[in-house]
Amino acid sequence: MGVWRYEPEDLPRALLRAVRWRFPGERLRAFAPCQAEIAGPGEELLGDPEAEGGLLGVTDHHVLLQRRPRPAGWFRVAAWTFAGVAAAIALSEDPSGLAPAAALAAASWIAGRALDALGVGGAAVGLAIQEIDRVQRWVLGVDPWGARYRLRFLPGDLERLLPFPPA
Repeated sequence: MGVWRYEPEDLPRALLRAVRWRFPGERLRAFAPCQAEIAGPGEELLGDPEAEGGLLGVTDHHVLLQRRPRPAGWFRVAAWTFAGVAAAIALSEDPSGLAPAAALAAASWIAGRALDALGVGGAAVGLAIQEIDRVQRWVLGVDPWGARYRLRFLPGDLERLLPFPPA
């Protein structure tokens, strides 16, 4: 995992963690990178050219979109900051503040990892697939709160995911 943010190779590991955490006993059947256009309930999908990247994963019973987690990144920044403070304190003449700084660093890192695993902050979203366009390689899905997602795939990636489990 990158220090400051998720790297592209971190998303498959995050998707596997999300599947294990949210759907114990299920296996990830397939996943593919996609670009996600997102519209809230009642909003129109506008065909945003700068759509957010992510991975769409399919189990035997669920479809899950793994987006790049944002809130957890701030916890990692805080953890590294506290770790730096702890290192500076350790090198100082009075190391009395070392334990609290180290504890804050560890707690921040653990909180960030817990947020990632739980999918908080939109990191992992369960979708019900409503429409599939094989020619233009996109899928329309809805999350449990009514937000709509249009997911666009590179050639060959959509076919790897099919068939989707029933909604």
